[in-house]
Amino acid sequence: EAMNLLASAFLVQGKSSEGVEILAKVVELHPDSTEAKARLGAGFLSVGSEELGIETLRSILDKDPSYEQADILIVLNYLRNNKVAEAVRAAQEYQSRNPDSATSYDLLGRAYLASKEKESARAAFIKALELRPGDPGAGTGLADFALADKNYDAARGYYRQVLEHNPDHIPTRMKVAA
Repeated sequence: EAMNLLASAFLVQGKSSEGVEILAKVVELHPDSTEAKARLGAGFLSVGSEELGIETLRSILDKDPSYEQADILIVLNYLRNNKVAEAVRAAQEYQSRNPDSATSYDLLGRAYLASKEKESARAAFIKALELRPGDPGAGTGLADFALADKNYDAARGYYRQVLEHNPDHIPTRMKVAA
């Protein structure tokens, strides 16, 4: 844990090679640790070594397809780097491996939005809300669609649903106020 903290400190300070080197040592010490490998993959992504990061995270998924954090990191990395087609493909793979995960549908919806596939995004957000009522990402996504259609009552309804299940969700409270 101390090595993980030190690695995180290095990464935050911009000393990426030192941080990744320590994360690699943690993996050497605990080669069976999925969490250590995931931190290493995330470290690679954070320093711009996308290929190594994706490869590390995909190796986790080869052994444990249910380890959602690896899928989440892959999809978010592609979205952050504006690689929309890759994000959609990765989100579809994530959703197919985890069909009962609201998060998989939420990320799939975000990827579809980035690729301007609005109806597919809407369907993914609806499915996420079915799986996890009050999901903030899906509720906000659907509220955004309602606002675009000037259907303010529907938008308020989505926000209310989010707040019903997550009363302290400040971003949603701020959107209701706006």
